[in-house]
Amino acid sequence: MEEILRKIERNTGPKDSFQITVSDNSTDFITKFQPPLQLKKGVEYEIALLNFETYYSFPNIDTSNNNFKYSPDGGSN
Repeated sequence: MEEILRKIERNTGPKDSFQITVSDNSTDFITKFQPPLQLKKGVEYEIALLNFETYYSFPNIDTSNNNFKYSPDGGSN
């Protein structure tokens, strides 16, 4: 029971966060962070896309193109 409570505490406690704004006029967005993100070793991280807004366009996302990809090394992985 105590382990479950610890997991709940870790998952619901305050976390560091920041906002990233990406602008482009193509359908592929590539963002390079300058300065690069510095992640602490030994810490578990999660990433989430919370909001995606488009302006002056029609939504065209369907099951064939709803992919979100992350690569720490320029696309090799």
